[in-house]
Amino acid sequence: MAKGWWINLFLLLLLIGGGGGVWWIGQMEEVEEALLEEARQVSPIAPQEVIRVRLTNRQQQVIALMKEARGWRITEPVQLVGGADSDGVAALLGVLDQKYDRRIVEEVRDAASFGLIPPQARLSVATARGQSQTLTLGEESPAGGKRYLLLGDDGPLVLLPKGDLLGLELSINQLRDKRLFADFEGKVPQRVRLEKGGDVQLVLEKKGDGAGGWWLQEPFVDRAGDQAAGAWVNDFTLAMGSDFKAGSPPEGDGWVMTLTDQMGHSRRVTFWLEGEQLLARRSGETDALTLFSHLTENLAKSPLDFISHHPLDILTTPEQLILAFQGRRLRVSPTAGQWPNSHWETIWKSLVQEAWKGVESKGVADPWLMVTVDVGGKRLQVPFWKEGALLRLAPPGRPRSLLLTVLQSQAMEKAMVALFNGKAP
Repeated sequence: MAKGWWINLFLLLLLIGGGGGVWWIGQMEEVEEALLEEARQVSPIAPQEVIRVRLTNRQQQVIALMKEARGWRITEPVQLVGGADSDGVAALLGVLDQKYDRRIVEEVRDAASFGLIPPQARLSVATARGQSQTLTLGEESPAGGKRYLLLGDDGPLVLLPKGDLLGLELSINQLRDKRLFADFEGKVPQRVRLEKGGDVQLVLEKKGDGAGGWWLQEPFVDRAGDQAAGAWVNDFTLAMGSDFKAGSPPEGDGWVMTLTDQMGHSRRVTFWLEGEQLLARRSGETDALTLFSHLTENLAKSPLDFISHHPLDILTTPEQLILAFQGRRLRVSPTAGQWPNSHWETIWKSLVQEAWKGVESKGVADPWLMVTVDVGGKRLQVPFWKEGALLRLAPPGRPRSLLLTVLQSQAMEKAMVALFNGKAP
């Protein structure tokens, strides 16, 4: 019995030891594989460590970039106002992180045979710690699908898939920041001025410190709809172009937009049409940014498109409503914030809910209906006129009228019939 017990223990230890050996061998293989993978990396410099870049492209055009606190800036061939496109720079520096397939030679003796003279592209990068690296792009290999890349000045020469090296072939326009207001990131728009042909088309401004609502200041003063004005401003502050092209705005034509932030700093962009293509020139630049066509429609908007469509900005229930219609008057006071029936509720909604659109005011003809609102110690009067199947109202103290929708107009007329004892309005 005792001898059998020792044999079983020996076999158990042998089994455990063998399993541990297999595990250890597996771990060593993983480490070896990771080291080989790391050894095949194009550069020991991580993209995020790079602060200076110099790229010579296929046309032997030199593009230099420098990293600053606010992002990348293009310094050659000219210092551009818009800076550099972060996605473009990421694609360029992403080459440093790639893994090559294999080494061709350790030292290149016939550079021309690999398409390295002249180079298809040459990238030099530097870090704040003084590290540097140069990569030279060669031709496609005879087998196809891969390209030669020279690491450093003398080698080794390696092969990589063509798709991993596309960043080295970016043009200066592909590396430029294509945001319309590229340096407006993080700023709060306070004022927008739009001119066309030298005349002021509209001015929008935020009240107070910029945290308040939007107001139309020109060509007339009126409360603006925050959603309509805010969306319109955002369309321009967030707009991006697709490319750059040579061009200048025609004399005395086109639009000029001046955007002012909460600190009083302004940016100016000039827009014009070339055929059906909308172009824009940012202040301080000499070429044009090509934009998408929907911005043309935004530039052509009328000031009436921006005014608030809410007739009254009242958040509390009024003390009473008075209706004056065809020589007759009705008045009612809500009880505990509730109207006596749905018809009075309809009248109230027409005063506080959003109307269809803003329109020019017309004449001084007698109104079809006059609604008087007593609220917070104030008396406000809102006249209504019939215009075909629609109703137009004039918000008190505002320079333009509002047109109700078809459904709103029909509901108002039905409410008036019911309130005035079935008498057809």
